[in-house]
Amino acid sequence: MAFFLRKPKETAPEEEGGQLDSTQLSELNALYLRAVNALFMFIKDFALDLKEIGSDRFKAEVDQLKGDFNAQVKAPVLNRRFEGGCRDVSAFIERQKGYLADRERELRDIIDLLTTAMTSLNTDNKSFYRRVFDQSEKIDQISRLDDIKKIKVALQEEVTQMKVLVSAKEEADAKQIDQLASQVTVLKNELQKAKQRSETDGLTGALNRGAFDAVIADMVSRREVTGQAFSLLMLDLDNFKGINDTYGHLTGDRVLVAFAQKCKGMLRGDDIIARYGGEEFAVILPG
Repeated sequence: MAFFLRKPKETAPEEEGGQLDSTQLSELNALYLRAVNALFMFIKDFALDLKEIGSDRFKAEVDQLKGDFNAQVKAPVLNRRFEGGCRDVSAFIERQKGYLADRERELRDIIDLLTTAMTSLNTDNKSFYRRVFDQSEKIDQISRLDDIKKIKVALQEEVTQMKVLVSAKEEADAKQIDQLASQVTVLKNELQKAKQRSETDGLTGALNRGAFDAVIADMVSRREVTGQAFSLLMLDLDNFKGINDTYGHLTGDRVLVAFAQKCKGMLRGDDIIARYGGEEFAVILPG
């Protein structure tokens, strides 16, 4: 896949209703630039956030290419970088498609596992129904007895056996269903925990620097396209080194945790706090 920046086809003034003046050209150029920035944002949104396929590096390359367009470098240089960017986008799309294909195969394996489990349940059900049928035959034989007392006693025994049989089946089914459900729950929880660990500062529970960089870059991109405003608040604890030197790092850690918790208690639901550095924090305030 290759793309080239070509010189626009010159159109006769009478086809366009006259030449554009400098103000109209400037407005048209601004519109084109905004459209290009929107496309860059959509390309980044298309990319899944996965280290396995190099998403961070890919998004950084997209940002670099976007910066080249906004800097309005010379056309030959921009054309070379654009061609390279197209190759990178194409290569990333192939990597992402391959990754999704692998995950689809894994999902099919899980479906096969569940299918096997259900088949096992079905086999157990057949055995259960066979035993129920055997019990019903015994009851039929009992009904042919002449002595009412014997019928009553025998029926009571068979009913008791039937209750035990049904209870055991229900218990076995419940265990198998619980095992399958627990496996799925464990997988979902582990995935969620892994995602949270990768984005969270282990000490304070705020976002880490990497997650902050991703969020702020996304908000800046969206700001350029949608116009949605946001504010950034940078916080730095004064004389924090003195706390560590005087009381020790464990006490310093407690101060950081308490500070982060205090901030969280003062923020709105959609505000975001991140640990930017050692004793530095950043708060993103949408709107």
